[in-house]
Amino acid sequence: MSTPLSLRAGRIALPLAAMIGVLLAGASAGAMANSAPSDPIHAEFHQGNAVSCSQIGLEGSTTLFGDGDNALSGAVTGSVQVHAGGGQESTISALADDVVIDAVVVKGGDGYNVYYPTNNVFPAYPGPYMAPLNGGGNVPAFSHWFVCYHSGDVLPPLPVAPGSLIVQKLIVNPSAVAVSANYSVHVTCDDGTDATRTLPAAGGVAIEGPVTGIEADSLCNVTETSTAGAVPSYSPVNAGPTGTGVTVGSGVEVSVTVTNTFAAAEVIVTPPAPVTNEVPVPNPVVAVGGIVVTAASSPTSIAAQTVTVAPQFTG
Repeated sequence: MSTPLSLRAGRIALPLAAMIGVLLAGASAGAMANSAPSDPIHAEFHQGNAVSCSQIGLEGSTTLFGDGDNALSGAVTGSVQVHAGGGQESTISALADDVVIDAVVVKGGDGYNVYYPTNNVFPAYPGPYMAPLNGGGNVPAFSHWFVCYHSGDVLPPLPVAPGSLIVQKLIVNPSAVAVSANYSVHVTCDDGTDATRTLPAAGGVAIEGPVTGIEADSLCNVTETSTAGAVPSYSPVNAGPTGTGVTVGSGVEVSVTVTNTFAAAEVIVTPPAPVTNEVPVPNPVVAVGGIVVTAASSPTSIAAQTVTVAPQFTG
């Protein structure tokens, strides 16, 4: 017996009605689906659902879960408030000792926002934490929210590296004055550092090397204890014995130069003996008995002489 067309039509009509209802429901659900993060500056937007830290890739974290708008307590203290303009938001106000937040997750509508450290979670960022915008562009109410955290392995702050100070010698000795074999300097810092260094006579860095282990940001002074008669100066000036001290930073080696300046040798100029220009004196002429006698050119060299004159008679 054949089936009446009306019944066949009824069997066909029912599935069609159901299909139309499903399509309409799907369209309505699509209109309400999340389309964007409500906090693009701090949050990472995801479609779908997550209820544990392992679902967002944090298998090693502990999940602290709050259903709906329930508050969180224990390792993390947080609460849910009304968001201005509608919907909800949450904030975190405290952590237990040694608790570090790995993520904050807020689910609402058909999506969730994930807030990752360090600038987007407590304590750097206490909130507000929100679910993604719904299809109408509004902040929705919470479906649930949870915090991922770990404890007991908070890294201690990195130790501050000490600094060091190296002293070097510069010699200014224009006259090559004989100097001592070596020089000594005394280094003191306000962290208690007290050390002596030897500087080579010809100049250069301290023979023993730098003074190490100086606490970061300490002030240090250098004093030369043997100068060999030179006038010492210090660079930088504040590193000298009367200065305020040079700052030694963390992990930094500071250099201080001690300059020894020896005075130039005194030059004494002896003027030459005065020169006398003697004027020749003409030889003296002596007339003896009508006879002319010329003395030697230098009176001091004239020897005693005897002159015999024979008289001459005329007429």
